[in-house]
Amino acid sequence: MGFTLLWYWWQDEVRAVYTEKLLVQCIDVMYWAVMKTPSQSKPPNRKTTSKAKRAAVVKRDETYLSVVFPVFNEEESLPILFDNITAALKDFDRPWEIIAINDGSDDKSYEVLRELAEKFDNVRIVNFRRNYGQTAAMMAGFNHAQGEVIVTLDSDLQNDPQDIPMLVEKMQEGYDVVSGWRKDRKDAKLTRNLPSFLANALISKISGVKLNDYGCTLKAYRKEIMTDVRLYGEMHRFIPIYASWMGAKVVEMPVRHHSRQF
Repeated sequence: MGFTLLWYWWQDEVRAVYTEKLLVQCIDVMYWAVMKTPSQSKPPNRKTTSKAKRAAVVKRDETYLSVVFPVFNEEESLPILFDNITAALKDFDRPWEIIAINDGSDDKSYEVLRELAEKFDNVRIVNFRRNYGQTAAMMAGFNHAQGEVIVTLDSDLQNDPQDIPMLVEKMQEGYDVVSGWRKDRKDAKLTRNLPSFLANALISKISGVKLNDYGCTLKAYRKEIMTDVRLYGEMHRFIPIYASWMGAKVVEMPVRHHSRQF
């Protein structure tokens, strides 16, 4: 009897947590929809970019790609992640960098990041004194990124850096945002995948921007799209919506997803 009551209590708690997150996310999207003005709805005017400026953007010695990820208590994952990113981009023929944001970790993540920064000369670290959350960390990463293209991913090894070149290549087809879709998601079906499916369907309906996986952190953005973006709450998940409303071309493509190791 006691076990049965505990089981139902646990289900109620899980349902309450995900229901609250779903409601918060949908309210955020509806706020954006209501506050969107006609001037914001117009596509960005790219004709204002001079030929000289365009030429400067594609110089071979300038950073082309910024790989951005937040870190919170991932001391065990970080060395593997850095090795995986390096392996994935070893044949990438444009300059690239890593921007790691330590989001107030209380383990040795910051110390590990500093050691890795000594090992890799294209790494920069942003350190938060306390935990501000993933959206604030992403915003800091966007602000510090120097690349023309910004790729974001999680630092827990569930996203696969091997997909980064594929996302960047897809952008060459004229897209401004390439959003990853964890088609074969390695998470609990009942407590993670099902609520995520419902949230994605509802958010797609509200926003008019249909994506299967808003929650996937693995995404590629043109930096010009992120120039005037200001994020709060959980809004980093909904950048494709904002970009689409601003006239950007958004596409989704399947990416790998792994079970959490640590």
